This record gives sequence, C-alpha cells and structure tokens, in this order.
Amino acid sequence: MASIKKYKFTSILGWSFSRYDTFRKCKRQYYYQYYGKFDKKASQINFLKRLTSIPLEIGNITHDVIAELLKMVRKDSGKAKYKSLIDFSERECKRQLKERCFFEKYYKQKEEIKLDDLFTKVKNCLDSFRQSKWKNWLFAEGIKESEKWIIEPAGYGETRVGGGKAYLKVDFIFPKNGRVVVLDWKTGKRDSTKHKNQLIGYVYYASKQFEVGVDTIDAHIIYLGDEYGELIADVNDFDISNFEDKVREETENMYEYCSGIEENSPLPKEEFQMIENLNICKFCNYKELCGR
Repeated sequence: MASIKKYKFTSILGWSFSRYDTFRKCKRQYYYQYYGKFDKKASQINFLKRLTSIPLEIGNITHDVIAELLKMVRKDSGKAKYKSLIDFSERECKRQLKERCFFEKYYKQKEEIKLDDLFTKVKNCLDSFRQSKWKNWLFAEGIKESEKWIIEPAGYGETRVGGGKAYLKVDFIFPKNGRVVVLDWKTGKRDSTKHKNQLIGYVYYASKQFEVGVDTIDAHIIYLGDEYGELIADVNDFDISNFEDKVREETENMYEYCSGIEENSPLPKEEFQMIENLNICKFCNYKELCGR
C-alpha cells in the first residue's frame, strides 16, 4: 500500500458528508460553521463553534484511544495492555471535562458534566472493540503487515472527485489477503442509509489513493455503541459513478452561496436563511445568535 497522496492547498471549498449535511439542514448554521470569520460577531461564533457535546466527545475519545492502541500494537504488541488503555481513556475524559466547554452545560441542559457521562460509554465502546473479530484478527494475523497500516490518515482525507476537492476521512486502512480493508468506527446511533453512502465514499477514496479497482476494497462501518454490529456495502462501478455525480451536484449547490468560488468567500449572511423547523435548532451550537 502506497503512502497517502498530498495536495497543494487551495481556498476553494471542499465537499464532505458533514459539510453538505449542514448545508442541507440549515443554511444559517452552515454560514456560521464555515464562514463565521466573515461575520462581525466572529469571536462569538468561533467560541460557539468550539462547543463540544457529550455524544461528540464519546466518539472523539473512543477514536483517539483506538488509534493510540493500534499505534502501540504496530510498534510493540507486547506493550498494548488493556488496563493501560482504559486508564488512558479515563485521563482523556478528565482532560476534556477540564478543557472543553460542553453544549449541554452552556445551554443549561445539565448543571454539570460528570466523568461518568463520558467514561462509562467510552469504556463500553472499547469493550466492544476488544471483543470484536477485527481486534482479534488484527492482533493475531494483521500484525504481520502492520507496517502497511494507515491509522487515521493525515490531511482530513482530502481527495479529488470529478476534478473537485472533497474530504473523505477514514479511520483505519490496512491490507488483508491481497485486498484493501477500510474500517470506520461509530459510537452513536445507526443510520443504514447515511452510513451506506459513507461506505461508498470510503471505497472511492481508497480506490483513488491506491489506484486499485473498487472490487478489491472492503469497507465496513463498525458500531461500538450499545450493541456491537457491522454494516458492509457491496460497492460497484455504478455506485461510484452515482457518487461522483452526487458530489458534483452538491458542490455546485454550495457554490451558489459563494460570492467568489475560488476564494470561497460567502454571499451576505442574510442570503443564508434560517430553518423554520425549531426542533433542529435545539441541537445547534449557534442558536443563541438566532434568538432560538
């Protein structure tokens, strides 16, 4: 497996699942999330952008700990002790509680965020990973080619789709029996439709990165939440063609809100309309700016 491709920086916006999901959901939230620096309230917007949440931190910490474990195993499998992993995850939970401002506390949904709000669920996710077939295979067989493991590739998964910039960040890529395997950890709710589309994107990313056919790539969503599970997508050339069309169309939709496409500068904020569904606003970091 080759090293990850690098691209020269450009200002033009890059499509991603999360970016377009925000764009689709609420144009005003999209403006604050991606163009807040252009607003006169940039300082306040930046503060709100940095708000985290309990589910988000459970996911972040779980990903960080698994990545650390994989790096430890690759370096020296004998030093990868489960207890030290749990201790590390507890320290990470305490650090985030100390350093981060949580959405639930800032908007007074909870008086205090406690260690158990994070650590209990993080530990459950790590237990799921520990008991999974992938952990057992990686540490028994996969370790033989661990020098080819790509753990949380740098560069936010930047790639090119139909000539345009896109970001398709994956968690873990490795070889298995002559094939390329992509794993992505999920700690939240299952969404088969959304996650199948993500798998198609991951297969696309791997095929472009390593210049291999989509029929040589296996991509899996690994659910580590309340109940362990997997989602596997049978991706073919037709899916890849549709994915390219989708990314191209959605990128053009977002371009319509740029005053300068190459510079990625936005139209005036007023052009980014607020959503009418107030239920969406309940979970938005920026709701105070909209008086909601």
